[in-house]
Amino acid sequence: MGLINLGRSNNQYGSVCWDDYQHLLLGICRRQMWTKKGFLSTFSPTYIWMVAFRGIVGLGLGGVAQAANLWLEFLPLKNRGGLVTVSMVSWSIGTCIEVGIAVVVMPNLGWRWLLLISSLPLIALLGLFKFIPESPRFLVSSGQFEKALTILQSVANENKEKLPPGKLVASSSSDQKVARGSIVDLFSAKYRRSTFLLWLIWFSSHFVIYGIALITTEMFSREDKCRGIIIDGSRADKETGCKILDTNDYLHYFVIMSSDMFGIVLCLATIDKIGRKNVQALAFAGSAIFLSALFICTRSRFVTTSFLYGARLFISIADLSGYVYTPEVYPTSVRGIGLGACNGVARIGCMITPFVAMVLMPAAVNISLSLYLGFAVLGVCAALLLPIETKGRALQVSLLLITKYTPEERLLVGLRNTDY
Repeated sequence: MGLINLGRSNNQYGSVCWDDYQHLLLGICRRQMWTKKGFLSTFSPTYIWMVAFRGIVGLGLGGVAQAANLWLEFLPLKNRGGLVTVSMVSWSIGTCIEVGIAVVVMPNLGWRWLLLISSLPLIALLGLFKFIPESPRFLVSSGQFEKALTILQSVANENKEKLPPGKLVASSSSDQKVARGSIVDLFSAKYRRSTFLLWLIWFSSHFVIYGIALITTEMFSREDKCRGIIIDGSRADKETGCKILDTNDYLHYFVIMSSDMFGIVLCLATIDKIGRKNVQALAFAGSAIFLSALFICTRSRFVTTSFLYGARLFISIADLSGYVYTPEVYPTSVRGIGLGACNGVARIGCMITPFVAMVLMPAAVNISLSLYLGFAVLGVCAALLLPIETKGRALQVSLLLITKYTPEERLLVGLRNTDY
């Protein structure tokens, strides 16, 4: 819900703030919601309070995906995909750091301290929003040409360049009305097919990537001689029979999660060369191959870890590609809504995957793995069926708006005559 609603507000009120509030109020509200409730989760007296606080954190999380939209607009066309991919390295570094913190904190201080420490970096972000510029494309599409020109001039000055010749002029009120998109626009004849396929891709990638994280801890906490997981009786819980994770288990988990870093390198090297669709299809296929390898009885913990590493590596590439492709395929008027809707569908996959990884898997390992394998294969098919390849394609704006621009104005807002 937060992802879809905040994506909608991103289109209606801008990527960072409302029209008359240049102090980034909207972005700060999102971060405050995320930070405060993440912090308060530490002091949850009961399970119900924990669910309530984490639910509010989920609403605040909706603002995170919109960072990709804003970042995308300031990047050069030639290597836009690679630079968006590089920005995702922070997610991978954060994952690895979180595992490292858990190794030290969980056995000694417990989960409350882990939540407290994990929420501290978010506080620092609140003071950084004033340095983030608003989206020039949003400002142009909503008729705020002077503000757009100011930001473009600032960008040009930072890069020691000059703006192209031309002048931005205000559009009519009817044009401004057209620029305000809605979720219904995602199902127009032009974007309907892309929308449904992207929803399947986002659902599949998040269902699998979060599932791999969960089945990793599930595999390491239960004896499975076929996959080389042996439980020391002294480390097992007497009531459940589950193994208490030790340092060695966290080390294996860290190795598997660190595959995201290598995934970023591979995505960076390929996404601007072979295209977004091909990268997504190959990534889903690679993950499917390694997931199918988990059915093999190797009796080796090292081999099992290697298979999980490969599955996580490739599905992380598919996930990264989605963040590059989705904002590129939708026009400015619905870009935030489109990305927010895709993230919302992805979160449904995140909600379902624990039931497969932690409820179904202990009773039927092969059925659980088959579900993850099946959605990886569906991801391959959906990626290949996408109707548009966005590699080398300029970001789209409302067609009803660009007809009002002179050639100089089109150049100033980053459009080319060959794009339409």
